[in-house]
Amino acid sequence: MTLLAEQATYRLCERGGLGGDGGSLPFLHVEQEMAFLKVLRVADVLSGNLGASIDVLSNDTYMVTYCGGSPYWWLPGTHGGGMHQISSRGWCWDCLKQDNGYVHHLPRDVEVAVLTCEATYDPVFRKRLEEAGQTAEEYAEMTAGNALPLEY
Repeated sequence: MTLLAEQATYRLCERGGLGGDGGSLPFLHVEQEMAFLKVLRVADVLSGNLGASIDVLSNDTYMVTYCGGSPYWWLPGTHGGGMHQISSRGWCWDCLKQDNGYVHHLPRDVEVAVLTCEATYDPVFRKRLEEAGQTAEEYAEMTAGNALPLEY
C-alpha cells in the first residue's frame, strides 16, 4: 500500500529563513477528507501567490515542495542546499543539466499526483493533452518514472 492510498493527514509547511535553511514552519493543516491532488493544488497556488516555498507532508512524511507555483524536490533535512525542479515529464531539470540523466526524485505515486495536478491546472499543458486525446491522469501514469524527453 502506498502512502497516498492510506488515510493521510496532510500539512502544508512554509520553508523558513533565507534560502529555506530555517526548516519547515507550520503553515496550514488540510482537512483529512481533502484528496492529495487538491492538497497539491493548494500548495501550488499558495506558493505562486505568496512567493513562498511550501512543503507538502503526508502523515509527517515529506512529499514535495512547491515554489513559485512549480513542483520541486528539496532534500529533506538539507534545507537550502538541495532544491531540484521537477519537469512536466517528472524528471529533475537540475540533475539533467548536471549530466546525471533523467533522475526521478519523487516516489512514483507522488510523481503521478504531481504530474496529474500540473496537467489538470496548467492551461497550456491541458490544451496540449486535449489535442492529443489524453487525460491528465493517463498522461501522468504513462510518464511517471520514465526517461521521456520533452520533444516526445
